[in-house]
Amino acid sequence: MSMLELNSWTFSEEQDFVFVAVRGEDAENFLQGMLTQNVKTMGPTDARWTAACNHQGRTAATSLIVRIPNGFGMLMPKSISQDEVDRLSKFILRSKVEIEILPEPITYFCSDDAKAIDRPCPALPREPMQAFVGDSVIVVRLPSNDAQGMHGKFVAIGKIHIDLFRIAVRIFDEMDEQVAEWAVCCGHDVTLLLISFVFRVACVRRVSKALRLGCEKGCRMTTAALRKEEGN
Repeated sequence: MSMLELNSWTFSEEQDFVFVAVRGEDAENFLQGMLTQNVKTMGPTDARWTAACNHQGRTAATSLIVRIPNGFGMLMPKSISQDEVDRLSKFILRSKVEIEILPEPITYFCSDDAKAIDRPCPALPREPMQAFVGDSVIVVRLPSNDAQGMHGKFVAIGKIHIDLFRIAVRIFDEMDEQVAEWAVCCGHDVTLLLISFVFRVACVRRVSKALRLGCEKGCRMTTAALRKEEGN
C-alpha cells in the first residue's frame, strides 16, 4: 500500500459521546419495551438508530445501538447519557439488568479513498449500519455519501492505536521479498496486517492458512517496529 492510501485515513477522537451498556439476562426484553427499535430482530452484526421516549411520548434520547456480549450497547451524546441511565434505571424493578456508562474512547474515522476501505477484513464492515464486535473494539460502518467526498465512515468504541498506521508506511517499505510476494498474490496489503493487530482480533480466522501465516508475520513486524519506536 502506498503512503497516500494510508494517509487518506482521518481519525477524530469524539469526547462528546459515550457508550452505555445494558447487560443481563433480561436486557433484550427490557429494551424492547423502552426503545422505538425492535431489538428482538437485531442480528449480531446489526447496528441501528433508536430513540427512547419519556412518559409523555417525547424523545428523551437517541442512540446508535448494537449487540454486545450478554446485552446491548448504545452510543449516545455524553450530555444526556447520565440522565438517560438514571431514567432507564427507574424501570428495571425486578428485571435482571445492569446499566452503566463504559469508560471506552470513541473514535470516528473515515477515508476519501475508495480503495482504502475495500479490505476483506471483518474488523471493517463492508456495508453501512453493520457492526463488528471484537474482543476490545467495536466498529460500526456509518452511512456515507460519495458526493461528500468520503467513501467510508466508521465509528470505533474502544482503543485504536492510531500511531500504528504511521509506522505501517516504514514496515511496508522494509518488507522482504517473501512477504511482498504474499501481499500481492493474495490481493491484500499491510492494512489487513495492521487491522488485525490494531483491533487486537484475529481477522485471520476467516481466511486461508497462507493469509494467516502472512498476517502473523506482519503483526510480528508491527510489534517490533512499535517497540523500537517506543524505545526512541
